[in-house]
Amino acid sequence: MKLPEARKILRLSPLFFFGALLLSRVATPDYLFFDEVHYVPAAKQLVLGLENLNWVHPPLAKFILGCAWLLFTKTLGLVGEPQVFRLTTAVFGLACLWCVQLWMETLKFRPRAAAAATWLTGFNFLWFVMSKTVMLDVFFTAFALYGL
Repeated sequence: MKLPEARKILRLSPLFFFGALLLSRVATPDYLFFDEVHYVPAAKQLVLGLENLNWVHPPLAKFILGCAWLLFTKTLGLVGEPQVFRLTTAVFGLACLWCVQLWMETLKFRPRAAAAATWLTGFNFLWFVMSKTVMLDVFFTAFALYGL
């Protein structure tokens, strides 16, 4: 294997690993729990133009969740009710990991150090919980990391 190919594998391996881990449990449990009981109804109401049920949190993340629900569940019928919200959150969680990788490379760290930072971020329990559960914090983190 050539050296550039090994670096690409090293660079993408945390994203594939944590993506598979998050997607393997996206349907468990099959009901809403924790903060999902607040954010999911608020996202549906917001995207349907009815009202914002949860004014204590900014509407952008709820609007993104509602748009994913409207497109993939209501319009196309591809994904079930709790799964579409968890998938959307997992995508933004993986975007956070990718951004950590990019930041490390931008700051001129070695590829192994950048991969180690990405792996350590992925094994962070708070990141994992926020990426698996429909929580708005992972959206704020992804936008903040990309905004920097």
